[in-house]
Amino acid sequence: MRIEIDVKSLNDTRKWLDTKQKRIADMRPVLLKVATKMVQVIKRNIAEPERQKQLGWQPLSPFTLFVKRHRAGKQDKNPKPLRDTGNLFNSMRPDIMDSEKTAEAWAGTNLPYANLQNYGGVGTGGTVKIASYMRKTKNGISKVKPYTMSIKAGHKIPARTFMVMFDNEFEQVANLIRDYIYGSEK
Repeated sequence: MRIEIDVKSLNDTRKWLDTKQKRIADMRPVLLKVATKMVQVIKRNIAEPERQKQLGWQPLSPFTLFVKRHRAGKQDKNPKPLRDTGNLFNSMRPDIMDSEKTAEAWAGTNLPYANLQNYGGVGTGGTVKIASYMRKTKNGISKVKPYTMSIKAGHKIPARTFMVMFDNEFEQVANLIRDYIYGSEK
C-alpha cells in the first residue's frame, strides 16, 4: 500500500489559503461596504412608504398631522413620518471596527431622539408655536390667530422601526463578504 501526496498542489493550496488569510486579516474595505449598505437600507426604510407598510408603521396621529401642518415656520402640507426636517435621514453614518478579535460594521445616528422614534416610548412634552390659519366654522371661514400650544408629557410615541434589514438584504451583505474573501474566484 502506498500514499502519494502531490506537493505542488499543496503549495498551490497554501498560496490560496495565504491569500484568503490576508483578506480576512484586513476586513476594513468590505466592512465599509457593509456599513454603507446598512445606511442605504435605513434611508430606504425612512423614505419608502411600501417598506414602512412592511415594517408596520402606524400613520401619523390626527394631532401630529395638525401640528405639522400649522406650526409656525415649518408648515408641512403633506407630512410624513420621520421626514420632518430631514435631520434624521441625513444623519445616518456608516462606521466600522476591525481588530484582531472582531470585525464589525455599524450604521446609525447620534441624534438623541432616534431611539425614541425607532423603538417608541413616551414623549417629554414641550411647546410648539402654531401659525395663523383658516378654519371652517358654522358661520363660514374664520382666521385663527397664532398661538403657542403646550404639549403634555406622557403622550405615547409609536415605534417606527427604521434600523432594520430584511432577509434579502442580509443575503446581499453575506454576498459582499463572500466576494471580498474569495475575490474574483467563485
